[in-house]
Amino acid sequence: MQFPATLFQILHYPGRCDKRLRLHARGATAGEPSAFDELLRELGKRHEERHRGQLGNVIDLSRGTPEARIARTWEELHRRSGALFQPLLSVERRIDGQEVALVGSPDFMIPADGGWRIRDAKVARDINKPGILAQLNLYGFLLELHFRRIRV
Repeated sequence: MQFPATLFQILHYPGRCDKRLRLHARGATAGEPSAFDELLRELGKRHEERHRGQLGNVIDLSRGTPEARIARTWEELHRRSGALFQPLLSVERRIDGQEVALVGSPDFMIPADGGWRIRDAKVARDINKPGILAQLNLYGFLLELHFRRIRV
């Protein structure tokens, strides 16, 4: 079973809905995106690109199979040769008797102070929302688990 960080967004937006999670888990698809949804997606991409332009040397990890992206992310975390765009973090854990892959792909990871900063480019007036905070916390948790596992 896979638990991606985006489930927090699915649960909380536009409002908290447990039924939405069950439907998503069963493979139900959402309706076609509206023109407003498409506009928000385009504005989000532009916003992300502005962030990317401010970071200098950015290593793009957005392409490839999930397995290849995960492996490349771990390599680049140790190389520390620049900011990472769309890294893919994944750690397997047993939760409530079931094997679960915790997965997250922050927009950016930036080397800083001997560690890493996680930056997610959100198009939101207020980031103090349960879905956003939970998603960012999961990214941090995945990063911590990785470095504990390799005993840095």
